[in-house]
Amino acid sequence: MPLEFMLSVLRDEGAPTKVRMWAATRAAPYCHARLRPVAANAGVGGVQVVYVTHEQRADELEEIDALARLERERVDTDNQRAVRDYPAIHPVHGVV
Repeated sequence: MPLEFMLSVLRDEGAPTKVRMWAATRAAPYCHARLRPVAANAGVGGVQVVYVTHEQRADELEEIDALARLERERVDTDNQRAVRDYPAIHPVHGVV
């Protein structure tokens, strides 16, 4: 498994420091949960801590990218429809 390989490189004291640092950087998201900031008054009687894994954050970013793609497609479609329906109006220069 790639994670086991990175951990073995990380733990190898004979490996160059630069290589060990690379392995540590790559393995960290899979070994340690990320904390997400929350409001101080969240939860009952104090602070609520929410743990977010690397995979959960990656899934969130994929959803954001998908929504951005859909929005770009919608804008492109609207622009094409405007050019088709109003051919006398140039999309850049205005009225022809």
